[in-house]
Amino acid sequence: MLPLLLNKIIQTDKLLFLHLVTQKNRIYTFLNPVSYLIALENKSLFEQFDGIFADGSLLVSAIRLVYGKRVTRRSFDMTSLAPELLNYLMESRKTLYIVASGQEQVECSGLRIAGFRNGYFSSDAEMNKEASHIVELNPDFLIVGMGALMQEKFLLKVKKMGYQGIGFTCGGFVHQTAMNR
Repeated sequence: MLPLLLNKIIQTDKLLFLHLVTQKNRIYTFLNPVSYLIALENKSLFEQFDGIFADGSLLVSAIRLVYGKRVTRRSFDMTSLAPELLNYLMESRKTLYIVASGQEQVECSGLRIAGFRNGYFSSDAEMNKEASHIVELNPDFLIVGMGALMQEKFLLKVKKMGYQGIGFTCGGFVHQTAMNR
């Protein structure tokens, strides 16, 4: 029997893009070899995600070699899922909220967004207030990039507070995109 996290990666790999952007009240994250080890130490947190993608060719290769299962590398970057989602957002006129990086990077990202804030919280109370604000605003999509474990905890908090849209973690995507303009 496959480990639960690996099984979730394999099941998520089968999902078509259209399913990802039309099934409401879902949250997804991405694991690379380092964050996979973090996920193994925090299984109960990661098991609550609706989907987990294999981010990185090294993790994809390890899954194939160790378990004999083939999955596709899917990452929240400009070589994989991000351009598909951004194009879908422009065509469908869906709303997007971003919690990621520093304020300057979020503001100059060039994305059309319904709201944003940096990913640095000074307290749990501030984090709870932002999560509540996002739930109240209820954007169609939410992208969270705060680093492994913190971004997953925040995205799960927003969902548990009642967020009905579709959320993705994005690691350093916003920061990298802003630096490359």
